[in-house]
Amino acid sequence: MSILLDQELLLRPQDTATTIWLPFQLEQAAEQLEIHFTYSPKTVEDRDLARHLLIEGAKKYGVPEVADGKDDVLEEFLPITNLVTIGLRSPDGFAGCAHRPAPDQLHRITEDSASPGFLPCPLKAGEWRIAVQVHSVFTPECHCQIRVETKERGIA
Repeated sequence: MSILLDQELLLRPQDTATTIWLPFQLEQAAEQLEIHFTYSPKTVEDRDLARHLLIEGAKKYGVPEVADGKDDVLEEFLPITNLVTIGLRSPDGFAGCAHRPAPDQLHRITEDSASPGFLPCPLKAGEWRIAVQVHSVFTPECHCQIRVETKERGIA
């Protein structure tokens, strides 16, 4: 296996609702791509911060029964979680996405099969891109790691 991309990202709340593109080069056709994607923390552990976020969100979106800040009502909406997902573009276009909440994911793509959400496709040489889709970051920092490896054709 060869490492094509090994990238760490530090995400903050202001990164919410953004997409970060990470290009990588496939120098020659490959047999398999493997994408390992992690982010942490997943949940807001600070109870005061979680209460504040819930109340502010409820005020913003007009949900008075939550904006009142009653503990029993707020508990129904906990935990508050960060959500970061990934997508993949090949030199030919869209190659799939993993819009799921798991903070530790492993995806494999070959010409004949792919992890759910991705398309089996020829792994041809050229520029490929990972889209890191930052849906929501509520913690002060969220650490994200993306590692792309390839198994080249003809290598056991």
